[in-house]
Amino acid sequence: MAGNGMPKAKHTRARTHRNGVRSEHFEEDILHAAEVLFESKGYAQTSMSAIARAVGIDQSSLYYWFSSKDDLLEAMLEKSNLPMRFADVSAPGVNVAAYLYALSYRDTYNLCTMPVDYFELEQAATRNRERFEGYFTKYRQFAQAISFAIDRGCAQGELICADSEVGALSFLLVDEGVQHRFHQNKKGFDPFDGFGRTDSGTLDVSRHAHVAARDCLSMFVERFDSIELARSTAQQAGWLDMEQG
Repeated sequence: MAGNGMPKAKHTRARTHRNGVRSEHFEEDILHAAEVLFESKGYAQTSMSAIARAVGIDQSSLYYWFSSKDDLLEAMLEKSNLPMRFADVSAPGVNVAAYLYALSYRDTYNLCTMPVDYFELEQAATRNRERFEGYFTKYRQFAQAISFAIDRGCAQGELICADSEVGALSFLLVDEGVQHRFHQNKKGFDPFDGFGRTDSGTLDVSRHAHVAARDCLSMFVERFDSIELARSTAQQAGWLDMEQG
């Protein structure tokens, strides 16, 4: 996204926080503080003054590094990768159902671990579309990759034939809905009484991602055991490893 309105990175320079702690990575300190606040309070509800307080600096000093919350969000998005490179669905013998399962899993996992709800990102983009155009260009490419995979699976008789563009839209709606529920839970709104949490009470990103993947694939296969086979195949291939591509 550099070159698409991305603010130039500031030179790494040591600075001292109000508490006297000196940091060699001041920009990263600011980003971390903003991420914590975005996740717990929401993007719209977080002010630049709150971020400055969390970092332990004057608000005027914060503006040296980032001129707005949009600057902060754009810097965070630069670290976010849409999950298409782990396999080539056009290669002979690729299990398309497993590939689609992995696409949904990885997309939802990525959206859940972003510091903001995807819906909040869309709201920010409506105010400043040019600023975030790079991210949404990649998202459109991701939708096209889903559509291509659906077409290929239908042509091979592996999936139920469907309108691939509508299928891709439905696919993304499932992922976006699950990540929204995840982010709402992080803010303390949990109408489902603990769903998606581990025994220790922390939110389970992987469980949410598997829920989305199962729901997405259920639109394109006739049997439930096909979903479990796709999950197993994707797991064995390493496609659910978020460190891969």
